[in-house]
Amino acid sequence: MKFLKTFSIRNKKISIDGPSYIIAEIGINHNGSLRKCKKLIKEAFKCGADAAKLQIVNPDNSYEKNHPSYKAFKNKDFSFSELKELIQYSNKLGITLFATPGDFQSLKKVIKLKMPAIKISSGLLTNLPLIKEAAKRKIPLILSSGMAYENEIQEAINICEKKTNKLSLLKCTSIYPAPINKINLKGIAKLKNMFKIPTGYSDHCLGIEACVCAVAAGATIIEKHFTLNKKDVGADHKISIVPNEFRLMVKRIRETEKLMGLCKIGPTNEEKKLRNKFHRKIVSLKKIKKGEKFSLDNISLKRSNSKLRGLPPKKLFKIIGKNSKKNISSNKLITNRDFAIR
Repeated sequence: MKFLKTFSIRNKKISIDGPSYIIAEIGINHNGSLRKCKKLIKEAFKCGADAAKLQIVNPDNSYEKNHPSYKAFKNKDFSFSELKELIQYSNKLGITLFATPGDFQSLKKVIKLKMPAIKISSGLLTNLPLIKEAAKRKIPLILSSGMAYENEIQEAINICEKKTNKLSLLKCTSIYPAPINKINLKGIAKLKNMFKIPTGYSDHCLGIEACVCAVAAGATIIEKHFTLNKKDVGADHKISIVPNEFRLMVKRIRETEKLMGLCKIGPTNEEKKLRNKFHRKIVSLKKIKKGEKFSLDNISLKRSNSKLRGLPPKKLFKIIGKNSKKNISSNKLITNRDFAIR
């Protein structure tokens, strides 16, 4: 099955060449509070996020009890009815809500809730059975590639290719927080060239700079951890950004997209109007008598206020040595009528 270069998650497009789809990664930063989760979703919407994303995990199915993740995710889940309420709340606001399911049970919950997309986190990229089940649903799938070798990314994509045509991939560095010398944003272009699918960036750096730079590097999906308070209890809060930072990030991403423009070369409409004013033309330096030869002593390349197009600089050396057909006054545009073509 051939992957699409453009597809939609609800009413927003995901494309290989933008604009950026911006995801506020709530994860479990709600700490199990429905009220706080709604507040996070509302703030993400107000900040300009296209989507908010949760992590839905059954800790007993995903982690051994002595693993740090077990304690982190224990009692942070919502019931089916609560998740349904969150989806309805998000839809009413106008922001998309979807999730990363951490196990088969959570995946079934996501599917039953009819969430419009599924995210596969970096820690799940080698969980090919889960990816296969998610891909079967034929809804947009987003893979994150932190910690992965190229062959592991390829294996995950091969699984998806047999089941769905709506796939995107995120460059990611799974260090918390990630130092800037470990980010390798050049990898975004490499992944895009390798797999020819919409490619983005999932960030674990402090601040917003990496996300803004990622857009300049070709990312068309940006995922950034989001919190109301960086000092809240929980591992992800310290690498998250708060609403005023997220709002600034969205603003700078949209400005960067305007700076990046389109993949084409040529003057803008505004520049077209300036070409005649700023490009040089062949102009007489002084009076030239009929029959006199043109030389660098009597013609030059100048900007001119004349609205006439005149002759472009590339014609200069074709004119040099030719005889003037008539008397020419000083500071006059030279035209084809002024010299004899031999």
